[in-house]
Formats: sequence, structure tokens, C-alpha cells
Amino acid sequence: MNFGFTETDGKRTFYFHSAKEGRKVDLISKTHSAGFELDTNYELHEGETACEYSAGFLSIIGTGHIEFVEDRKEKEAALQSIMFNNTGKADWSFTYAMLNSVCVFKLEVEQIYCKEHL
Repeated sequence: MNFGFTETDGKRTFYFHSAKEGRKVDLISKTHSAGFELDTNYELHEGETACEYSAGFLSIIGTGHIEFVEDRKEKEAALQSIMFNNTGKADWSFTYAMLNSVCVFKLEVEQIYCKEHL
């Protein structure tokens, strides 16, 4: 799942987007609590045999409080964050129709653990 993030005054927030319907949306509506795992910098390390294959990665695991983003400006900022994290580019334009066609939610991190495997 694509994600973006912000950190303000030591408070970490992850942003995600999805369709407006589905199991994920139903679960968020009921619990407002979520566990998460985010992997980045994946790199396959090839070997001569199957057991010699490995991978390098950075992994972030944690829990948090999750809410839907309804405010138009916050939704646009969340989508900007997601696009920046995935493309490295800023200043995307989102039409009213684009903003209304997608569900955006934010996860405010309560616990976080990180792992790096080179």
C-alpha cells in the first residue's frame, strides 16, 4: 500500500488512500485502531543456491489510532505526502473530483519499532 508521512513535534502520522468501500474501510469505521508494517529500500541479494538468497530492507512496525480524513485541505496535504514519498516530486494538483473519488485515512502512531536488514 502506498503511504506518506509527516512528523511534527515528535508526533508521527502516516497517510494512506483507498477505495471508499471495502473490508479495510469497514474495519477502520469499527475499531479506529490498527497495526501496521511499512517496508522500504527493498533490494534482492542473489545467491548461488536458494538458501543463499536474501534481501535488504528497512521495516517499520507499530500500532496507532486511525481516522478518516474528511477536511479538504488535510486530504490534499495527505495526498501530497503520499505522492512525494512515492515520486520525490512535490506540488501535485488535485481536482475536486479527484479528492472526492478517494478515501484518505491517517494513522497517528502510538508505538513504533524499526528494523534494518542489509
